[in-house]
Amino acid sequence: MAARVRRYNDAPAWPAPMSTRRSMSPSRSMNPGVADLGRILYEPGAVFAGLKTRHSAWLPLLAFLVLQSAVAYWWVATADFAWQRQQMTAGVPGLAPQGQAALETTIAPTPMMITLQLGLVFGTLAAYAVQACYFLVAGKALDADVRLRQWFAFVSWVNVPKLLLLPLMALQIAVSDGRVTLEDLNLASLASLLRMDEANPWHGLAAGLDFTTVWSIVLATIGLRVWTGCGARAAAVTAVLPYAVIYGVWAAWIVLFS
Repeated sequence: MAARVRRYNDAPAWPAPMSTRRSMSPSRSMNPGVADLGRILYEPGAVFAGLKTRHSAWLPLLAFLVLQSAVAYWWVATADFAWQRQQMTAGVPGLAPQGQAALETTIAPTPMMITLQLGLVFGTLAAYAVQACYFLVAGKALDADVRLRQWFAFVSWVNVPKLLLLPLMALQIAVSDGRVTLEDLNLASLASLLRMDEANPWHGLAAGLDFTTVWSIVLATIGLRVWTGCGARAAAVTAVLPYAVIYGVWAAWIVLFS
């Protein structure tokens, strides 16, 4: 009897139930999910820690491209193009008749739709690729063994705060009656908050700055610390440097030549 009890106790455990084995599967539980799009805004350290081993750029990238393309489509579909052309010609005094004819051909629904949609897709991919290359070089300087593909995913997640601008742009389209320029769609930009006129030489620079710029820098700083193990100062300098160079050169150009 005792031997029979020992054989029973030494027997292998029954296989785990199918639901338990499914929940233990790393391929299912470790993939980035829609919830991470929200979590990265308030719990970025944990999200970046997971992304280091399960890096994927497609979820935030596709979300941004699809939603931004939808907003662009709505803007074109509701825009008052006669007014848009007036705004364009107002910024170019003494425009020749040939130039006015070219504007009428270019500032029209079909060419504008094609130009915007292609520009959004290829412009976003190119911008992300450039940022990924920068972080690849910076990562080498920080002794981080991270590949370019991983940095591309890093950039894609760092830019998640820009999704918050799209509802504001949609609101601006809804209340503008078709009379809002592309530059003024972003209600959160510094140019909109300061009510800058488009003739102001600082308008273009200010239109490119908003709260998501700072938020993305903060996320990049946190992500760099998690992915490279560097200190807070090194991570912050690395995250801020490209913005400081771009906007610094832009500001110097305005001061010197405007």
